[in-house]
Amino acid sequence: MKVLDVDNRGRVKLSMKEVKEGEQPTDLAE
Repeated sequence: MKVLDVDNRGRVKLSMKEVKEGEQPTDLAE
């Protein structure tokens, strides 16, 4: 359970980072 929890948290963090990094350039482009 711990391993899955950490994996899920890591995936969520990576997803949040990707969204943030992808939103910034998109905002500037718009």
